[in-house]
Amino acid sequence: MDSFEERFNALKASNQYTLDAIAAGVSKILIKKGKRKISKAAVHRWSKGETMPSNEATWQALAQFFGRPASWLQRGKETYSTEEQELASRIRSLKPEHQDAINSMIDGLLDQKKKNNGTHGAA
Repeated sequence: MDSFEERFNALKASNQYTLDAIAAGVSKILIKKGKRKISKAAVHRWSKGETMPSNEATWQALAQFFGRPASWLQRGKETYSTEEQELASRIRSLKPEHQDAINSMIDGLLDQKKKNNGTHGAA
């Protein structure tokens, strides 16, 4: 698959997602991160190859929604280790609500890491 349009439509078809479901799922992720939601029309334009996501936050949200790396969506190349691929595969096999729970746990761990890095300077 050479283009974003092909990769996007392959994921859409293999997961049997509607344009509405993709727009709602990606928007939910964006809103949690304090960003603006996307429209079904934007997703439709992606599926037709007319446009691509316009910013990094949208790329990341789309990648999170599909459980694929943004690098693969953008360029068709994955840059994950074997362990990361296995973890991603396991997460993709879960129900969406369980994926959301794992994402929340990861967000909490990353927030804690940021706090620890800010309070534990070099001695």
